[in-house]
Amino acid sequence: MNYLNISEKRSENRFLSKNYSASILLLFFLFFSLFTSCSDEPEDHLSSVAQLESFSFGPTVNKDLEKVALGKISGSNITATIPYGVSLDGLIASFFYSGESVKVGDKEQKSGETKNNFATPVIYSVFAEDGTKNDYTVTVAIGEAPDPKLESFSFTPEFNEELEEVVTGKISGSDVTVSIPYSVSANTLVATFSYVGNSVKVGDKEQTSNVTPNDFSEPVLYSVASENGKTIDYTVTVTKNQKRIPRVYINTAGGAPIVDKVNYVSSTVRVEDLDEYYTDGVEFTGAAEVRGRGNSTWGMDKKPYRVKLAKKTSLLGMGSDKNWALLANHTDKTLLRNITAFEISKIAEMSWTPSSYSVDFYLNDEYKGVYALTEHVKVSKERLNMELVTSSDNSGEALTGGYFLELDFHYDEPYKFKTGLKALPIMFKDPDEPTTAQFDYVKNYFNTAEQVLYSTNFKDPVNGYRKHIDVESFINYYIVQELAKNVDGNMRGSCYLAIRRNGKIEQPLVWDFDIAFGNADHITWEQGASSREWDGWYIKTCSPWFDRFFEDPYFVSELKKRWNELKPQLDGIPDFIREHAVALQDAQARNYGIKANGGAGWSITKPEWNTSIIRGSYKAEVDYLVDFVEKRLQWLDTNINGL
Repeated sequence: MNYLNISEKRSENRFLSKNYSASILLLFFLFFSLFTSCSDEPEDHLSSVAQLESFSFGPTVNKDLEKVALGKISGSNITATIPYGVSLDGLIASFFYSGESVKVGDKEQKSGETKNNFATPVIYSVFAEDGTKNDYTVTVAIGEAPDPKLESFSFTPEFNEELEEVVTGKISGSDVTVSIPYSVSANTLVATFSYVGNSVKVGDKEQTSNVTPNDFSEPVLYSVASENGKTIDYTVTVTKNQKRIPRVYINTAGGAPIVDKVNYVSSTVRVEDLDEYYTDGVEFTGAAEVRGRGNSTWGMDKKPYRVKLAKKTSLLGMGSDKNWALLANHTDKTLLRNITAFEISKIAEMSWTPSSYSVDFYLNDEYKGVYALTEHVKVSKERLNMELVTSSDNSGEALTGGYFLELDFHYDEPYKFKTGLKALPIMFKDPDEPTTAQFDYVKNYFNTAEQVLYSTNFKDPVNGYRKHIDVESFINYYIVQELAKNVDGNMRGSCYLAIRRNGKIEQPLVWDFDIAFGNADHITWEQGASSREWDGWYIKTCSPWFDRFFEDPYFVSELKKRWNELKPQLDGIPDFIREHAVALQDAQARNYGIKANGGAGWSITKPEWNTSIIRGSYKAEVDYLVDFVEKRLQWLDTNINGL
């Protein structure tokens, strides 16, 4: 009623200022207004607005869309374009409107909810409050078909039974490269692939992912076609990975830990040569006992192990025996020094060279890294083949041999002695419990040999040291150890000796080269020799007995002769190292890979006790080893022949 009061106030003012006739008209108006104000309130005004403000298709409610497709409103027409490949049937529109409701035909439309088939134009009717209707014709076009494209390519175990895991192809431009395991045949492989387009063919043959087999022994051309008339060819090239090195699995009973070098733990051993690296794929599974082994190496994080099988078995084609070693090679970043030295030993024709093969080692299902499955040092027909004394051989010719002995500064065997002049620590390996007569014979023989060697008459060809020491075997031993510049080969440790029946003291084999070939800087300029540099003498100046041998022209002459016989074969050692490094590429990556990614977690850059020099990568470590051997071969060739 506030409106009426204001009007009346204004009317009174006008009444005073207007003439009589105007006043009469005003009174009439006031009377009419008063009358009408007493009646019912007027009805609300109904809007006639019926308009679509916006229209779109969004990915939130249309799962096949990747982004919003906006509609363009032009008068009563709305146009939108949907990407190629998206179905027009079942699209959900999102829209804003002014009005009472929106319908398509008789069906109420809700923004972001109602589906429609836009394969043909759809009429959206917007109704106003007063019933007014405006129609909008929505026309949805399909975007241009994209160019054909091969998006992914792989081979999976589900459709290729020889595979153990998925192998994924690398797509680079129009080339696809896939590497499959060495043992898997490429002749019949079924590819898993995704693509943009309407067909994939190889030649005239339609290709179906997970179904169609092809021969990938040669590159295969995949043609991907699109509805826009374009075709793109992809060349798929399948190569084989390098052979996987064999695997050794040890599972202890109940998962028991292997805690020392004394107590064996009951275990099951499985050896696999999946890619027939050394065998025809023979697999071994059998009972065994396992304990720790080694001297300083047992104290390292990556531990070596001694394996005793329940029965004699040939592993990876090596000689049949119960006793085996798993060498960790922890201080050797190349993982190659021992097998390199053994190759030199074979060239030098030592009496016996242990066979040693790189393997991936798993202990209780945990990957431990690259180890060397190696023949354990012992006397047998399949190892160091020599006749040994028995407990009854205590006199005459029978007492003269054979004996297998170890020279090592650890001096930790029960039957042992030190030589009188140089205090060489000699221990009995076999027999491990010699009789008193046998012990005394060996001790006296060594002392006599050493006394003669350091006597004034040592060069005498009949009664000198050659009467007691097998010069040929010591020369072969020297060549291996000096070429390797082995700090463990200087007649103080890791040295094995033998006396055969009616025989002389012999160097039958070599062992322990993980810190050889310049991999030790803890011994520098001992007796004028460096343990790290590729040049300079080491065994010649640092080893008892050898220092005396070089004073004998006969020994020097025989050394020169033997060196020049072996030199052409020794020149192949750098290539031997390179080839074996290539074979270890995948395995060394696992050895030095982090555990979270399936690696063993060992570090290629962490300094170890033997050397502070870190070269930063596996390749750099191998390059250093190759360079050391190449230069040392040259240096020794010049200096041995210059003696």
